[in-house]
Amino acid sequence: MSDFARRFVDAGLEGPRFRGVPFWAWNDRLDPQEIRRQVRAMQEAGLGGAFMHARIGLETPYMGEEWMAAIRACVEESDTIGLHAWLYDEDCWPSGTGGGAVPALGEAYLQKKLIRDRFVEGGEVPSDEREIARFALMEDAGFTRYERFEGDAPRGAREVHRFRYEVSEYVDLLSAQVTRAFIEHQYEPYAAALSDRFGAGFSGTVPGVFTDEPQHCNGPWSFDLPEAYAAQWGRDLVDDLPALFEEIGDYTAVRHHYHATVTELFVEGFTRQIGEWCAEHNLDFTGHVMAEDNLISQTMFVGAAMPHYEYMSLPGIDHLCRQLGTVALMKQVSSAARQFGGRRVLSEMFGCSGWNVSLETLKWMAEWQFLLGVSLPCQHLSLYSMRGCRKRDYPPSLHVQQPYFPEIYRILNDRVARVLWALDQGDLVAEVAVLHPIESAWALWDGSSPAGGESYSADFETLSQELLDAGIGFEYVDERILSRHGSVASGRLASGDCSYRVVVVPPMLTIRRTTLSLLRQFVEEDGVIVSVGEDPVRIDGEEDPAAYDFLASACKAHIGIDQAGRVLAGLSVPRVEVRGSGRVVSQHRRIEEGDLFFLLNADPWESAEGTLVLPTAYPLVELDPDTGGARAVATTVRDGATEAQLDLPPMGSCLLLASSAPLPVAPYVPRDYLPLGEITPPWSIQALEPNQLTLDRCVWREAGGEWSPEPIEVIHLQRLLEAEQPRDVHLRFDVDIRTDPEAADIELVLENPNEVRLSVNGQPVEILTRGTWRDVAFHRVSIDRWLREGMNSIELSCRFVGRDLPAGEVHESLGNRLRSRTELESVYLRGDFEVHSDGRWQPGERETWVSPGPFVIVAPRRESADGDCVTHGYPFYSGVVRLSQTFRYDGEPMEGTVLSFDRPHAVSLRAVLNGVDLGTRCWAPFDYPVGDALCQGDNELVVELCGTNRNTLGPHHHVDLEPYGVGPGQFERNDGDWLDGPGGGGWLEEYAFVRFGLQGNPVLGRWVARETGNG
Repeated sequence: MSDFARRFVDAGLEGPRFRGVPFWAWNDRLDPQEIRRQVRAMQEAGLGGAFMHARIGLETPYMGEEWMAAIRACVEESDTIGLHAWLYDEDCWPSGTGGGAVPALGEAYLQKKLIRDRFVEGGEVPSDEREIARFALMEDAGFTRYERFEGDAPRGAREVHRFRYEVSEYVDLLSAQVTRAFIEHQYEPYAAALSDRFGAGFSGTVPGVFTDEPQHCNGPWSFDLPEAYAAQWGRDLVDDLPALFEEIGDYTAVRHHYHATVTELFVEGFTRQIGEWCAEHNLDFTGHVMAEDNLISQTMFVGAAMPHYEYMSLPGIDHLCRQLGTVALMKQVSSAARQFGGRRVLSEMFGCSGWNVSLETLKWMAEWQFLLGVSLPCQHLSLYSMRGCRKRDYPPSLHVQQPYFPEIYRILNDRVARVLWALDQGDLVAEVAVLHPIESAWALWDGSSPAGGESYSADFETLSQELLDAGIGFEYVDERILSRHGSVASGRLASGDCSYRVVVVPPMLTIRRTTLSLLRQFVEEDGVIVSVGEDPVRIDGEEDPAAYDFLASACKAHIGIDQAGRVLAGLSVPRVEVRGSGRVVSQHRRIEEGDLFFLLNADPWESAEGTLVLPTAYPLVELDPDTGGARAVATTVRDGATEAQLDLPPMGSCLLLASSAPLPVAPYVPRDYLPLGEITPPWSIQALEPNQLTLDRCVWREAGGEWSPEPIEVIHLQRLLEAEQPRDVHLRFDVDIRTDPEAADIELVLENPNEVRLSVNGQPVEILTRGTWRDVAFHRVSIDRWLREGMNSIELSCRFVGRDLPAGEVHESLGNRLRSRTELESVYLRGDFEVHSDGRWQPGERETWVSPGPFVIVAPRRESADGDCVTHGYPFYSGVVRLSQTFRYDGEPMEGTVLSFDRPHAVSLRAVLNGVDLGTRCWAPFDYPVGDALCQGDNELVVELCGTNRNTLGPHHHVDLEPYGVGPGQFERNDGDWLDGPGGGGWLEEYAFVRFGLQGNPVLGRWVARETGNG
């Protein structure tokens, strides 16, 4: 009996080790009892704990007595129920300021950016207290040179370049003294209060601490930088400053040396120092640095990502938006983690993917990362409160606010636990090492961006994609890590605890001398080097033909990127091959009883079909992470490899076990599918909670003033008033009700009820709340007795007080904490009604509906002609709907009959046939064996679809209709921001809704055993 298959049944389901640990946004006045309630809710959802993360909106004084009481409440409750309470080391992000305490220590602690000012001939050069040096641009006999001077410019100077630094509100993490101060203000108080609960490696209730996006600015300066540069390179950095911006002298070497020094100071001064403190205090040091995605962003903000991972006992990354992202993002951290003893890898995932991201898409994005080495999900985000701006804080909130939380969300988390348990067994098969070319990007930075390094960055990612798509197991080798932990033995190149039989040299401009020395030893011991593209012509940034000459003679092959997979496969490197359509990526692990293969369809829209060729001779079973079960797979063994047919739906995955032990499954029986017929509309609709209408536009006035002539979005009004002095304001929401309001039991949902006065149709209404909805900050108020059929006005009045904002732009370390004291928000109506649009419905891209409105409240009709809910009365609804009908089946009920649905426009689909619950599915295939539930004659089918908060909360007015990168900016009237990309973004006057309902008609079919025989 296969021990692996037996253990897989309950794998990961006991204890928190293989369960996600979300960012828990502590973003309001904290109540210890509410904290305890939300901790228990996380356990119900199948999570393993949470990071206690201060976030925008926090009203409890950070690191004060109330804050520490909230921390203790979370730790105590987590300890009681067996979850983990993880620390987070900052008030918002990026880490390093200690909630503002460290920058308050003075300029020596502030982040500094190198600035060059240019003055033309004859222009006066003003003095600046932050000046570093000035240079005269001189021309002698047609040659240009820079002459350093003090005071007045020398005669004949064509230009003067003054170098100085600017400071920001953030801190200088190139300075070790800054990190020491950060530890003193941020880490030591936690140690004093909680050290008895610390326990790295999941051994204590508080296993570790998260650091978030520590960074330097693009073109950093530090008081420590010139001395470190001189010590490492024997040169005067101040003399070399012009070469950072101009192509003079050996500017390529200067730029390389500058970034090498910056990276060294950052890694040693910040990451190593905190990593060692955590090790001394029995905490895992986790989190992620800024901008790890590619060579360009790393050069600009962290130097290089991989060297930081050496000092993080649980290194991590940040994966944003509704996408897969770069291979490099995951492979950098997972490679380093395995090289340092097989450490686990954290990913802050799902941030900015929007309120409507489905559990199927979350599964797809997570399993892509698991396949590339991530082993601890940190789901972004779980909001403590949705009040005010918090609901737009880079959604979704995967927490108590979502209608699918906790029961349906647990389906995903239980699956994740099984997958992560499986991928924690055995060892990764990776025989290929790819040198990391980050230092080539350093050498091409021009003072503002490493634009010249774009080709190296693009080639590196393309090569990584090529190897992944070819099914080649590979990892990256960082040259700094290799210089400290590299060796050669038995024809294998080792980096730390991992060794490789083949080394791939990607397109590079420069290579380290230490790397070159190891490669010489590697070749002498019959190691294989493959060169892809351009070979380096520099060593440690300086011109030297030795590397180029060596690789020209030592490489087994010089090839193009598109040849890499085929050539490496020809070198007998283990390969998972898929012959067919679609893009399938894989991970291969060697376990005690055989092999484990995890495969994923990387395409979100198209199925993947073909023949799978695996480097194993053992029989296969497919393990089901949803149930823990297993089923036989038809296989053919040919030439020492096992072949099987592969059929993965879009975003689908499979886990295959090739075992030398007997497998606990019935023999494979080939089957054929026979369609029996469709179940056609209409459907009856029943919302399982009151319907909703979001009112996001209002007219407004100041006290004693006139109403605005046109409605304005509430969020836009908020921005207009923030820049003004405090004032009394009135907001009026108009709504057309074409049914009896009392019969509809209409109620108003609003935030901050203690800060506003309410009137309905001119009548003052005492705000008596009758509970909350969706969130502790969303208060329900009954107003139906003041409403009437026809036009109605709901008026809110309050004292608007903004916030004293610094002039000009501020660093995000401060900006992420700033908000107004008064927050004007949309209001919501709930009740037993439908919402119809007086404008036309138009289908939009990205599975949306678009309508200009206006939206009116009508009596419920409770019917859909096509299974769609948005255009049949529920455009703003978030919750569960029940579609039902009676259909006739005249055939004989038989074994193997299934009820199949296309992927619904919903998070989940629950099917109930004749009162028999067939189950809840959140991802394809949406096939339900009906067993004995189907009967001859009339059958009652009930389909429950669970939605998300997207159509209630938006964004409703983004030009992309359903943006796949969502932050505060996507809800506002602007020209786009970083999530929209260059030239993206913009405002839409109409309303855009994601679709909610069935897609297509359900189908009855039957699987029957295929007839075999001789004739």
